[in-house]
Amino acid sequence: MIALVGAAIGRCRGWRRAVQAAILVTGGAGVWLAAAAAPAVESHSAGERAAVGDASLAAATPPAPTAPLDLLDVGAPRFSHFGARNGLPEAVVVSVQTDRDGFVWASTPLGLARYDGHAWDSSVATQLPQAFSTLTLTSDGTLWAAYRDRGLAHYDGTRWVLEDRSTGLPTNRFRRITETFDARGNGQLWAVGWELGLQRRVGTRWVADPRNAELPPGPILSLAQTHTFGGGERLWAGSFNEGLWFRDGDGPWQRLRLPGFEPAQVEHLFTLEHDGREELWIAAFGTGLFRLRNDGSLREWSRRSGDLPSDELYDIASTPLPGGDHAIWVGSRSGLVRVHGDGAQVFTREHGLASDAVRGLSAWRSPNGIDVLWLATEAGVSRTFLGGDEWLTASLAGAHAIGVFAVRVEPDGSGGERLWLGATGDGINVFEHGHWRRYDVASGTLPDNDVRMLARWPDANGAARSGSACATATCCAATRHRSRPSPHRGSGTPARR
Repeated sequence: MIALVGAAIGRCRGWRRAVQAAILVTGGAGVWLAAAAAPAVESHSAGERAAVGDASLAAATPPAPTAPLDLLDVGAPRFSHFGARNGLPEAVVVSVQTDRDGFVWASTPLGLARYDGHAWDSSVATQLPQAFSTLTLTSDGTLWAAYRDRGLAHYDGTRWVLEDRSTGLPTNRFRRITETFDARGNGQLWAVGWELGLQRRVGTRWVADPRNAELPPGPILSLAQTHTFGGGERLWAGSFNEGLWFRDGDGPWQRLRLPGFEPAQVEHLFTLEHDGREELWIAAFGTGLFRLRNDGSLREWSRRSGDLPSDELYDIASTPLPGGDHAIWVGSRSGLVRVHGDGAQVFTREHGLASDAVRGLSAWRSPNGIDVLWLATEAGVSRTFLGGDEWLTASLAGAHAIGVFAVRVEPDGSGGERLWLGATGDGINVFEHGHWRRYDVASGTLPDNDVRMLARWPDANGAARSGSACATATCCAATRHRSRPSPHRGSGTPARR
């Protein structure tokens, strides 16, 4: 450990009370954030406290109250992992779901396994095909498994029942089970798959939807229902290579066509209400992530927009945030994506994931109110307790060298705060207005990437200057920063690691 710093960071969201935030700077392990119960220095007159554990870390008391530094979207979850040595029949997991009793089920190419809180057991579903499936939990507590070529199976908490062509199904080729709800809350179960369009659950039977002929030929991969788009009930269907389709009420199916929106493989659809507006989230494999609102506005996160490292996306889930907001989670072949507001952050093996390929995910709230995110990856199952850890990784700066040596929080000149980090190997990293930017040798803004100290002083004209002492005795750099947007290239975009 190099230093523990409270003070300015202690005014982060939700921590203004007696509890303060702290920054733990560790050698070779990035920067960690936590809530620290006891400040190390007495209060200043303005009620601010400062705790400094190293002479090279300076804390400045702001001359006037400022908005707390919002680090909600910086902290990375902490992951635990389960693999074959924990009882999973196969390392590759394609779907994961928690059942009505809190048991967790994982789908692998060698069949299903169940986790009871201690170990995984693959002997509980031996009557089912040894093949991968997509798992869905419906509102009545039934767990469904949809197989690519083995039919459908459901679990009522006691036993599994398999349905296929021999029991009356029109096909064995399914992608997933989806449950939709109308405006009155009535649920409808649907099966979508690789052929024959949509199948509705009527009683104990599956019945073909009468308007299947209007859908494009080929697989239907996803389904969702909204209640305010187009002024009423709208059903959405995601196809394998013909984009997104919709129908209003009992009207005909038609393809959604919007400027700049040309997805082919619509892998998953997810609906959410936010600030009184209904949203449709679209994971399009090979194209990116989209948010369509009922006012017609469309937002894209993709490689093209510069928000994501990969457009190969899978499932979508949501978890609540303080104040009634939500975080959107998306599995991808380049890590776990978290979207909040318009910002996206990607967590990879560098953050502790077992694999960057996250094939499926599901969110579950425990009886004691803890939100748990389960991930199906190509190296087993990963789990994280959201909000359950005091310490979170804030930055990976310095993780590939000796570590972070300097931390500073100060007013940003526009009513908020900015966070400065000085690291070996990664130069100076600055977080403000929800984004990271970097000063380093590659950008021409530092003569050396090894930074051991950060300090601030006024120059002859009264403008604030930031100085950085480099690791080598002959290297010392100072870059000028005023309270206006930085001219640094890449300013306003998150630093990607």
